[in-house]
Order: sequence, then C-alpha cells, then structure tokens
Amino acid sequence: MRGTRVCIRPHALAANLELARRKADGARVVAMVKANGYGHGLLPSARAFANADWLGVAVVDEARALRAAGIHTPLLIAEGFSDADELRELAMLGEVACVVHAPWQVDLLIAQPQLQSQSLEVWLKLDSGMHRLGMTVAELEHQYQRLRALPGVSVTTVMTHLACADKPNDGLSERQISTCHALATKLGLAASIANSAALL
Repeated sequence: MRGTRVCIRPHALAANLELARRKADGARVVAMVKANGYGHGLLPSARAFANADWLGVAVVDEARALRAAGIHTPLLIAEGFSDADELRELAMLGEVACVVHAPWQVDLLIAQPQLQSQSLEVWLKLDSGMHRLGMTVAELEHQYQRLRALPGVSVTTVMTHLACADKPNDGLSERQISTCHALATKLGLAASIANSAALL
C-alpha cells in the first residue's frame, strides 16, 4: 500500500459555491453532487453545499440517499425517472425537480394517471449541441404541450449542457446559449445553462 492520501476540505467546497453564486449574478445555483460528489463524497459534498438553491443528483437512488441522511435541500434529478416505481417515489422525496430529457418519460408520466394528482416540477432538457441527453427544439416544444395538459405537473425550466464551456472563445457555446434562451423565452420558462466553467 502506498501512503497516498486525499484531504477534502468542506469549507473549500462551500467557498466554491459562494464564488459560483457571485459569478451567477443573482441567478439560482444548483450544486451538483452526483457520482459520489464527483469523488468528494455524496454526503460531505451535500452538507458543504447546504446553501445551494438545489443539490443536483443524477438518479433517484442518490436523491433517496440524501433524504435518508437528513438532507432537506431541494433536489434536481438530472436524469429524471426511469420507470413507474421511481416516478411514484418522487412524491416521497420532498422538494424535487425532475429533468425530462426524452419523449418516453412523458409517455410514462401520461400512463400513470394516478400520479398526476401529485405535484411534480419538471425541467425539460434541450440538446443544443452536446448530443448526450435531451430533445431537439421541435421535440421539446411538442413534449411541453403534452406536459402542460397534465394536472399536477409544473414545467418551469428549459435546461441544456454546454459542450465546450471551458473554451472561452468557442462559437458553439454562444449558439447553444442563444438557442436555449430563445426557446425558454418563447415558452415563458426559466433557462438553466451555465456550468461552473461557463460561469468562470
């Protein structure tokens, strides 16, 4: 065994959050703690980021772990739900916003009419150029209209991921930002775009 150690300082994580908040210029901030806090530990990271507007996780399992540990910060589930069981569980997790990134998730929600009486905040994921998850502009607009018809579902935000945010002069980022803002404005929704690299 080698004597390598990793020392994680929660106060440094908290300072990073405050820097992001200053750079965000009044916008709300999601602190991502998915993938075991990117190796920093799910719970230590969540506690360090307690002042975030949301904690971001990838999947329902991570959200469940945070709630079981007594973390009450609102949660954003970036991959949304994958089946009816997860969809049912969302109501038990308290304040949760759920990303819908594909039409099959809307189909799943429509197929569970008993769940539509619950209150579910939805963020719609736009694929504006990263090509990982998300819908085209036309797909997103269509799914938005389907979701608007569901009682208990509140679509609040259009979100996207920047493919080249760490390249300050990359034209793709500007096009992605413009596309997302235009769509969010057209639909009367908030926009969520900038990751840490984009803020900096």
